[in-house]
Amino acid sequence: FPVTIFGRAFDMDIEGYTADQARKLILDNQKNPVLSFIRVIEDKVNWTHVDCRNIKSDSIVLIQP
Repeated sequence: FPVTIFGRAFDMDIEGYTADQARKLILDNQKNPVLSFIRVIEDKVNWTHVDCRNIKSDSIVLIQP
């Protein structure tokens, strides 16, 4: 069956920040236009995973993998 890959997510480590600190920093600044593409963040993991999928939400949604 065909698979469609959109490339709408990535994982990152931010030097000097734990994953929890990075998530909080993003959530606290989500109205910043630079971060406006982020729609979803994985929570409760030891890395920072952000996603820009097309969802109907005015704020970033936290999900658990």
